[in-house]
Amino acid sequence: MVLTASTVVVPVEPENVPELLKQADRWCVWKRAPDKSGKLTKKPMQAARPSVGFSKTSPEQWRPFATAVEAYEKTSQIDGVGFVTGGGFVALDFDECCDEVTRELRPDVAELVARLNTYTEYSPSGRGVRAFLQGEVRGENVTSKAAGYEMYGEGAYVTVTGFRVPGTPDNVAEGQELIDELMARAKQAKADRKSTRLNSSHLVISYA
Repeated sequence: MVLTASTVVVPVEPENVPELLKQADRWCVWKRAPDKSGKLTKKPMQAARPSVGFSKTSPEQWRPFATAVEAYEKTSQIDGVGFVTGGGFVALDFDECCDEVTRELRPDVAELVARLNTYTEYSPSGRGVRAFLQGEVRGENVTSKAAGYEMYGEGAYVTVTGFRVPGTPDNVAEGQELIDELMARAKQAKADRKSTRLNSSHLVISYA
């Protein structure tokens, strides 16, 4: 999601967040803040101290869901709540995959979301979706979009809206087999992209 100062962020709907996620004390909040290049990012902040930056690798800063919601509701500078993945939870991100008005998902994403059969919600912009599964990412988190999604386990945080995609379950399903499948698919997609780039560069050199 590309953030701007005028981006309308969907409000958090706490009542729709699955109980399993609520029970995990892995919460923070986030706000719009520029990075070194001036691009706005979703900067994580401590739920107990919303004016202080948050480290997703420092468990002593993680807080219960209720603390994050309270900070979100009482602090005007805070745009939403966030969750530290890992600890048995995996998040899949699909960016810019749905109509901002109708919320209809792109066919390929809709097909995969149906296969996941787990709690899935719209992103803060309303233009992407995120699914949560029980399991672990065996290897590095998937940050390349070569396969059409990103996948996060240990060492990451994601925003949470509670704006559930209609027709998806209200619980976080177990999905280790699917996680492993999607990890393999992502690795292959990344390798294929690299191979295509190498072949293209060789063609250019040969033509020259």
